[in-house]
Amino acid sequence: LYFLTYEAVHRSLSHLLPPSAPLSAPAAHLGSAAAGAMVSSVIRVPSDTVKHQVQAYLQKNCWKGVLKIKKKGLGGFYRGYLPTLLRDVPEIAIQ
Repeated sequence: LYFLTYEAVHRSLSHLLPPSAPLSAPAAHLGSAAAGAMVSSVIRVPSDTVKHQVQAYLQKNCWKGVLKIKKKGLGGFYRGYLPTLLRDVPEIAIQ
């Protein structure tokens, strides 16, 4: 999912940014990496939320973690989405 998003956004940004600009290639990479990180986090964050519940011994197993978080609604699964992005986007952008 990350690479599909990265390639699609990179292709679009490469057409939008003037090739003669000195920072167009790094800007295209940075924007593409950020978009890829955001989209892939939509899938990864809910499973990480459940995993953290189990690892912190707040739940006995993943299924009980899912049931507990489900009571909080869809937003419960995305708790920590913003901190994840703040951690992942800069890391992925410099790779």
